[in-house]
Amino acid sequence: MPPQFQLVVPAPDDEQRAIAHILGTLDDKIELNRRMSETLEAMARALFKSWFVDFDPVRAKVEGRDPGLPQALADLFPARLVDSELGEIPEGWTVRGLDEIARFLNGLALQKYPPKNDSSLPVIKIAQLRAGNTNGADLAGANLEADYIVEDGDVLFSWSGSLECILWAGGRGALNQHLFKVTSIEYPKWFYYLWIRRYLADFRHIAAAKATTMGHIQRHHLSEAKGCRAVSRAATGNQ
Repeated sequence: MPPQFQLVVPAPDDEQRAIAHILGTLDDKIELNRRMSETLEAMARALFKSWFVDFDPVRAKVEGRDPGLPQALADLFPARLVDSELGEIPEGWTVRGLDEIARFLNGLALQKYPPKNDSSLPVIKIAQLRAGNTNGADLAGANLEADYIVEDGDVLFSWSGSLECILWAGGRGALNQHLFKVTSIEYPKWFYYLWIRRYLADFRHIAAAKATTMGHIQRHHLSEAKGCRAVSRAATGNQ
């Protein structure tokens, strides 16, 4: 008797078409959500630049124009510009570097923290930051200090190699070296996230100029990034 084999036969045509339709619909939805996210972030950056870089609401008040904001929001902006080390800024606002508005916590050399007792966390390195997930990541022990554990919604900033700054959404993990977890007890997340994004091109230029195999920035570059000059009641409330 000839040998017998079991073969997996494709599903009927109508079932294949139904599966393909569902998968195609999901792909379309993912792409739509990605585009919406990009559009919303572009709008947020434009609004941030208007308020905290160009001071458009303040300039409108100085010139006697309507700033075009709800009254409660318009009242948060002063009606006068004053001189500072960076030029004119709204009255009552201050000049600060990035490292003064947020804490930049560098990650650990996680090869020194191997998994123990089947308790582990995926290691978030620059590769995971760029991919947005921890698929295929190395593992580290889960018994780390809470500061070095990354949760969804944390701001992560890679300060060497490929400089990126993202709002992490790839699941719980461990913070590796060469990554900053950025937090603040004084300012809301959107404020320091958008200021880092504002300076990201400058930081990349600095890193690219380094005569090393892996360009990077140093902490004094955060101090020198004085763009966070518009610090007022409009930027308070840790949300």
